[in-house]
Amino acid sequence: MKIHFTLLTSDTEFNFVSEADLIENIDKYRPFLSLERKPHIAKLLIEVPDQPPLEIIDEMWNVALSFCFHQVGEVLKNGEGLYKIAMGMGKSVQLESLENDLITLTADEGLFKYEKKALLKNLYSCGVRYLEFLNVLNDENHNKNGAYIDNYRKNVAKLLEVEGLL
Repeated sequence: MKIHFTLLTSDTEFNFVSEADLIENIDKYRPFLSLERKPHIAKLLIEVPDQPPLEIIDEMWNVALSFCFHQVGEVLKNGEGLYKIAMGMGKSVQLESLENDLITLTADEGLFKYEKKALLKNLYSCGVRYLEFLNVLNDENHNKNGAYIDNYRKNVAKLLEVEGLL
């Protein structure tokens, strides 16, 4: 399983740039990615063999805060969660644990099944990588958002540790 984010880096082109390229060329993208301009628009990709990829477009702060951290915690505590897409005009992704160590994600694109532990670990890891990216970006406004999001990460990390997933 691979979960990664890409960020929109242009006002004139629908061009999403990979995590690796963002880090490698941070000075090139820094002016566009300043929070004073706008939130980071992201495409989150969940890819597993023998299944079509799930793509979610949303503001990256919401992806990290809600999907990668808060909903992972909800699934660990309650067996289910609901990720509301900030840019989705009512769109959401329903997460539901199944008895056989699988988890389903129900989205407008359909029903997706994943191995529960792999999905939760990879969502968490994706959120952590976004926080690391914010540290590299080193933008004052983003640092404030990152600190807020990091509080959720810390809480979820404790739950993941109890489950033996970290």
